[in-house]
Amino acid sequence: MKKREKLMKQTLTDTRFLLRRGLSCFLIISILLLASSFFRESLAKKTQSDTFISIVKNTKAPVVNIHTTRILKNNTQNRGFRIKGQGSGVVYSKKGCIVTNKHVVMNADEIIIRLHDGSEYKAEVVGIDERSGIAVLKIDADDLTPAGFGNSDSLELGEIVLAIGHSLRLGQMVTSGIISAKGTSNLQITGFEDFIQTDAIINPDSYGGPLVNLNGEVVGISTIPPEQTAGYFGMGPAVPINVVKKATEDLIKYGKITRGWLGVTAQPITSELQNALGLKNNLGALVSDIEPGSSAANAGIK
Repeated sequence: MKKREKLMKQTLTDTRFLLRRGLSCFLIISILLLASSFFRESLAKKTQSDTFISIVKNTKAPVVNIHTTRILKNNTQNRGFRIKGQGSGVVYSKKGCIVTNKHVVMNADEIIIRLHDGSEYKAEVVGIDERSGIAVLKIDADDLTPAGFGNSDSLELGEIVLAIGHSLRLGQMVTSGIISAKGTSNLQITGFEDFIQTDAIINPDSYGGPLVNLNGEVVGISTIPPEQTAGYFGMGPAVPINVVKKATEDLIKYGKITRGWLGVTAQPITSELQNALGLKNNLGALVSDIEPGSSAANAGIK
């Protein structure tokens, strides 16, 4: 009997020892896993931070400030009054071509470009594309640092981007966000509406500046949002860089844009339209308007 009790006590003691040892091992493993997770998270944040810093440094030279002066001429009472404005732009070529939004330089009597080193140049307008809202400027400077340009067609929803600008007062400015939508239209900003949309908060001084991906490539040119979205910070439209490059090349070479144009306004066939029109399916598009004198009007499209 005593032998059995002694054996049970020994077994209990051994069990308690093993449990304590197992609990200690479990606690050690848990601490190690938590430490590893924290380390990986910290490393990921450090890597992303280093990426952002590198992109901002590399885009410092290509991003410029644009400040403008408009002189009132028609208003008798305020004739001669000077209205100042500013925005941002991107160096497109080494020979002094700069891309921005048309609203940044619209109706300006004087345009001054300030580079990253503080030097300033008077700029002339090479051309403006009314449909995409892109303006190309030229300054008398050589050996500028052009931006690297990406492919806006390959952008994915959720992709991280940086909106970069250059302010007279603050210098280089950066905000971050994601691509929240592609192909955004019906904003009534320009005639050609196929915007990239980001939730990055864009300072007004950054309008006309680049939207940059994590490879440091410009994928869009930020533009002023429509009035109906004022105060809504999830709506930052940008002109896709593939559209910008085509418009810029045409403006530099020819001083104007040549596009094929049908002269129709079309909209997709929704389920409501399908039911209302008695259609068998939702294939095709509904022509909702015809531009007078257009190819579509001349062809008899209704």
